Order: sequence, then C-alpha cells, then structure tokens
Amino acid sequence: NNPFNPSVLSITSFNGGNTTNVIPNEVKLMGTFRAMDETWRFKAHELIRTISQNLVTSMGGELDLHIDVGYPCV
Repeated sequence: NNPFNPSVLSITSFNGGNTTNVIPNEVKLMGTFRAMDETWRFKAHELIRTISQNLVTSMGGELDLHIDVGYPCV
C-alpha cells in the first residue's frame, strides 16, 4: 500500500479454546480492516484472502474466511 494512503489491519480476537497443553483443531481470529480508499480496501480484501488461503493450505489446514464489507469511510 502507498504509505500516504492510510489503512489499518487489526486482529482483535484470537480464540483457540480454553484447554492448556492442547493444540486445538480449530482457531478463530477476528479483527477489522479500515482504509480511506475504496479501491485499495477491496484490493486488500483480496490480498487477505489470497495470503490467508496460501498460508493455511501450505500447513495442511482448511480456511473458512468471511469478510464483512461494511460501509465506506466517511
């Protein structure tokens, strides 16, 4: 991204269960992505999808990704 085009990706929740010393079968991450430019916002959504899918697949996992598009910046 252009450094003069502000945007922020924040992972605000990471839940893998409540048991210690166990690798969970499923982990849920939640967060927000904010951008001032709509073209960049949708390109970033595609980058998030592509990078996430490639990373998870390379580790032998499965990905269920949902991105709420929400409203444009005001």
